[in-house]
Order: sequence, then structure tokens, then C-alpha cells
Amino acid sequence: MSDYYQRIGSEAVEFANTDVQKLLIYAEVEDGVISCDLFYLPVSGGDVQFRFCTAKMKDMVYEYWERGQGPIKPESWAVMRYTVEAGKFSVAHEYPDQIDKDEDCSDRRPRAVASFFPGARIDYSKP
Repeated sequence: MSDYYQRIGSEAVEFANTDVQKLLIYAEVEDGVISCDLFYLPVSGGDVQFRFCTAKMKDMVYEYWERGQGPIKPESWAVMRYTVEAGKFSVAHEYPDQIDKDEDCSDRRPRAVASFFPGARIDYSKP
């Protein structure tokens, strides 16, 4: 079995192309559809940087959703928050019955970003 957590995290850190204090991959997945975004705070400080995830990263996240890993069953979750802070990663999932069907990704993603980067400004200038 592939270690999706390791592969996804390595790709994200490499894509950020700088040392990071904190990093968040926010993904929403359903059959045939994925939204996957990267937010990170460089060690040098400044604003949190926003990037669209690479096609490779999206493919890895989608494959993880399709196949699952360990106790996470295939095609079971709808939202993934993959975080890295102080060199340690954490992965949290929300399942379809836990999300408000009257909201979409553009409603949920800003809350996840604000929760992980409280009070931070987000630089959307180089997606």
C-alpha cells in the first residue's frame, strides 16, 4: 500500500519551494471532482501564500480518496485538511454527513484557513 500521507506532504513541501512554518492542504473530493488548494506560511514570515495544487498533488489526493489508507475507507470522506506544523503532519477528514449541503467549498475553505492561520493575511496574487 502506498503511503499517501508521506507522498502528499512531500509534494506539497517541494511545491512550496521554501521552508515553511505551517502548511495546509485543503481538499474536497467527490466522484469525478476535486478541489485542492495549498496554503503555507514561510519561515521568513509575511503573508500566508495561496497556490492551486499541482496536477500531481491533485492526482495523489484523488487516488487516496479512491483507495483509502489504513482505517480510512475508500471514497468515504468529502473534505481533507492536511496540515504540517513544527515538522509534524496531521490529517483530518469530514464525511458527507458532516458537511452542510447548502454550502460549497468556497464557504468551507475560508473557515478552515482562518482556523489554521488565525488572523493571518492571505496572498492570492500567485495562484
